[in-house]
Amino acid sequence: MNKKVFLNQKQQIELGFDKKLNEEELKSMLNVATTLIKKIREKDLPVYLLANVNDLNNLTIGARSYGSAWLLKQPINKIAIYGNNLFMKHFIRMLSEGLGLNDKIKFFTTKKEAEKWL
Repeated sequence: MNKKVFLNQKQQIELGFDKKLNEEELKSMLNVATTLIKKIREKDLPVYLLANVNDLNNLTIGARSYGSAWLLKQPINKIAIYGNNLFMKHFIRMLSEGLGLNDKIKFFTTKKEAEKWL
């Protein structure tokens, strides 16, 4: 899967990741996401993120740190993360608990389950 960030037909921001993600790549993706968040907020709509981490298995410490700080600054209503990736499932759970975002971030096995929650 190529790295990508786009607004889907439901006005949700979708993110897809390759196997490895470093801080610079994440910054680039989140800059696009930030622009999309502003567009959604201008329409007075809730901000939902849908992230596919199925292939992601290497997340650098710099990417983790940058992503955590970014999450705390953004007006996001819900983040649904999906994939068949046990490492990411546990990492996301620890991240959401550590940031106090348990009510906003959930992990799912399939995209269908994630979309249903949003």
